[in-house]
Amino acid sequence: MFKPKDTQTTIFQTHLYLPDKLNKKLKESWAEIFRKDIMPIIPEEEFSELYSENMGRPCVPVALLIGLSILKEMFDCSDEKLIEELYFNIMVQYALQVDPFEAEISIRTLYNFRERIMDSPVCVQRTGRPADEISSDSLQDPSDPDATYDGV
Repeated sequence: MFKPKDTQTTIFQTHLYLPDKLNKKLKESWAEIFRKDIMPIIPEEEFSELYSENMGRPCVPVALLIGLSILKEMFDCSDEKLIEELYFNIMVQYALQVDPFEAEISIRTLYNFRERIMDSPVCVQRTGRPADEISSDSLQDPSDPDATYDGV
């Protein structure tokens, strides 16, 4: 069942309990930019068609899963490392607007989400191509004259 991310701050978010000096550093970090500029523009509602309207438990917020996917690429880390960062890194929790209780997701959830969006209409509509075509293009070296890289 689709459920959009609740962006309201809870009393359990760790950053609320940091000393002023650390909170200032947090607000000057990449996490603030991610929180303010990236998270609000994730088109969660467009992914609602991937979920049942009335069956099953509510999904892990799509914004969280997409945000994690962006951070994985940003930091070039494994899924295991990404989940560890989500569980224990205050900056990651702050950037993704989650408290430690919301941060408990499994690696399998990431795998399942990626699999569901690979050929979803949302991915094709946004990029004009299925995700597997995009992935194969990104593996080609743009400096290779024999590659069919089209720069997209």
